[in-house]
This record gives sequence, structure tokens and C-alpha cells, in this order.
Amino acid sequence: MKKRIIVVILLATLVVTGAFAQNVSAGSANGMTLNGSTGLIVVPDARIGWENAKVGLDIGYGFVWTGGENFDHLPRFAVSLFQRFEVSGLMQLNDGLQNFVIGGKFQLTKSGGTALALGGDFEMYNSPVDQNSAKLYLAATYGGNFFGMPAVTTATIGWQLLEGGNFSSQFIYGMGFSMSLFPSTFKNFVYWVTDFANFS
Repeated sequence: MKKRIIVVILLATLVVTGAFAQNVSAGSANGMTLNGSTGLIVVPDARIGWENAKVGLDIGYGFVWTGGENFDHLPRFAVSLFQRFEVSGLMQLNDGLQNFVIGGKFQLTKSGGTALALGGDFEMYNSPVDQNSAKLYLAATYGGNFFGMPAVTTATIGWQLLEGGNFSSQFIYGMGFSMSLFPSTFKNFVYWVTDFANFS
């Protein structure tokens, strides 16, 4: 039963990611991360949600299943402004507000499938312990082809400040890959999206 649920969640993620892809020519799914900003799964990229419109709005919903009947609900939004700026937000709900994230991103440069952006976010936790977190990052995204299929690679580096009784900080990094799978067959509706990071 658990395997079926996992397979259904993975398939739904692939379908939703492909259905809401905005930049098909570069092979980027260009969706929202689990913290609200435009990117892959947890790694923000150097793209903004609506690069060809002066104003754009993305609204999304996700959930994290931690076993049993325990679900975290993740409503999120991203507003793109003037083809350069993005403001994003997310709430994590599970028997009340767990945390709230507000973020921003400024695209420094974009040329073809390559982009560079500076971004950051602030996260306020309510549970289990009151604490805060702030991140500042630099993201680089490169579009190309992988075995003849449009693909995008993203690398993100930055610094995170944590405050929860004690103050600490750490270097953060992440890398991700997005590829439109067999675009002539699936008409850019099926993407391979993967990333890894030491932050979320």
C-alpha cells in the first residue's frame, strides 16, 4: 500500500510539474520550490516565474507526508514583477501555523538559457521551538541539451543564519537538474527534476 501511495505521489508530481511548465524551450519546469521561490524541488534557480510578462502570479499547493495521518500542507505563492524581480511566500500548516517563509529574488542577468540571480528568504518558525532563519544566495542556471533533450542545470550557493536560543550560521549549497523527457513524444509535459542541497 505504501509503495502505491509513493508511486501515485511521484506520478502526480511529474504531471503537475509538466502541466505548469512556462519555459518549455529551455527545458526548465520553472515551477515553485518547497519554500515558494521559483526553482526545482528545494533549490531555487536563477529564473523567475514569468520572464516574458511585466507582472505574473503563481499560486501553488504541496504537501509533505511524514507517515500515518500526519500531513503538512504547503500553500505558496510567487509574484513576478518587471521581468526581473520575484517575491514569494509559503505557509506550512499542520494543526495550525508551523512556519511562514517570505522571500525575494532579483535576476542579475539573463542571456538565452543562462541566468544569474541574487535571492534570499526569511523563515519564522512557530513549532516545535520558536526560531528564525534567514538565507542569502546566489543562483546560476544554464540551459542546454542532454542527449538531444532540453535540460537545465542550476547551482546555488549562499549563507544561512539561524536563531533559536543560540545564534549560528552555515554555508549553504545546492545543485539541481531539470530535463524535458522525450519532448517530441510527451509534448513537453513530462520532466525529470532532481536536486540536492544542505538546506530546505
